[in-house]
Amino acid sequence: TGDAELGGIYVFSEFQGKGIAKEIVKHLLEYRSKYRNLYCLPFRNLKAFYMPFGFTEITKCDAPNIPNEIREKLAWCNNNDRYAETAVLLSM
Repeated sequence: TGDAELGGIYVFSEFQGKGIAKEIVKHLLEYRSKYRNLYCLPFRNLKAFYMPFGFTEITKCDAPNIPNEIREKLAWCNNNDRYAETAVLLSM
């Protein structure tokens, strides 16, 4: 009915490369139909991971249909070198 965000996912290094993150995202997307829009704010280097699931990048983050909470979180993530990587806004 409303909007939702697919939050950060981290797989410990000893379990990486085994398809675990992919299975987690696939499982979470089973609930996609409950939401009008699903947003994701991954680091830029992870964008390619999310694209095959149907996410697309939103480059105009000031679009009026993007919830303020999502816009503010993106700004927070990219504020003052908070993280080494830049976060991007994806939607489906």
